[in-house]
Amino acid sequence: MKYVTLDYFFKIFDKMHAVRRTLEYFEHCYSVIARYAVPQLLESLALIPVARKFNLVRLRKHVLLYWSPGWLKSTLLQHFASFVQGIVRVNIEAAFSEAVVRGSAVRDMFIPPLAVQDLVVIPELNISGINDEIMQVFLSALENDIITVRLVKLGEVIAEMDDEQREELRREGIIIIPPNGIQYIPRMTVWAATHTLETIKLELKEAILSRFTIVSIPREVLKRHLLDIFDGMLRRDSEYEAELSAELARVLNSWNLTDDDIKTLHSWVKEYVQGLIEEGKYVTPRDVNELLKTAIATSVLLGSSPAPRPLIEEALDNVTRYLIRDSLEEQAERILRERGEVTRTELAEALGISLSKAYKVLRAIGAEKRKDPVIVGYEELPDGRKVPKIKHVWKWYLP
Repeated sequence: MKYVTLDYFFKIFDKMHAVRRTLEYFEHCYSVIARYAVPQLLESLALIPVARKFNLVRLRKHVLLYWSPGWLKSTLLQHFASFVQGIVRVNIEAAFSEAVVRGSAVRDMFIPPLAVQDLVVIPELNISGINDEIMQVFLSALENDIITVRLVKLGEVIAEMDDEQREELRREGIIIIPPNGIQYIPRMTVWAATHTLETIKLELKEAILSRFTIVSIPREVLKRHLLDIFDGMLRRDSEYEAELSAELARVLNSWNLTDDDIKTLHSWVKEYVQGLIEEGKYVTPRDVNELLKTAIATSVLLGSSPAPRPLIEEALDNVTRYLIRDSLEEQAERILRERGEVTRTELAEALGISLSKAYKVLRAIGAEKRKDPVIVGYEELPDGRKVPKIKHVWKWYLP
């Protein structure tokens, strides 16, 4: 799921509300980057205790920051994770490894997989060196499927475990399967950042992206706010952060949704989706689940049980503008009419699709292509003169 800013945060949260103040503080520090990313992280944070209490399938919201390198993805992610450490147990992993889903056996000790924890933060999600088996386990863990894994050295550790150690694992929801296996139901919510998934197989890339809420910021937006982003690096206030984090914790600890409240929100979302279908929108089961997440998160963040229906619908309207989008063909046609011409790579980035898919979309809308000369640098001649180096690239346009 690919989103831009959740503008409803500015409409339904009072200026003095901790949620609104949190968003404004991080926007003060990170400019437009925070306006895109922080609302998604706040929604994800709000869903963690609800998923824990009701054990609802696929209620967790995983967030992936996915834009150009060098634009503070990891910095923001680690900053926000440290900001909420007093609210939820946070585990920050420098990079993805099999220990996230398999755990590790070290000498005479077993370290459980991080997937049984509430929040796992991976500032650099680089999976190019991870084998296919572990990636499939990771994908299953993101869906909260039952996980069964084996470790070669685990058998030795299990043999030495006493009853207290085994009971501690059971409290974490981990069942030992002799001789060297474990089984568990993952509880983790994942926040991660990456700038490229192009080096992995297309099917794997699409499987990963489908399980995350993708926060993607267009390069032109980042460039436009460069100086403000640069200035924001000096605006952090640790004392204010501590005060604000404590206020946000009080909000997130005060929710009291019941089973009946969840059913009420479910019925509101169902009626809302019925309206979308009647308007001719194409809605998938995953879309409906995303809308339910927003309805629940909004109620938690507002401290209501549930939030008033007009506010819920305000939130759903905002999400729908980006979640239930026009067809790829309609979006591509609009982009071409606005820009005049694009490369296949530019269209793929704008739509969040593969290059092969972008080619099919361009052909479907009847776009034509031509080779345009582009200056890619300058070459110095023996006499000292510099001449431009020309590269011809394919540009697509509507005839």
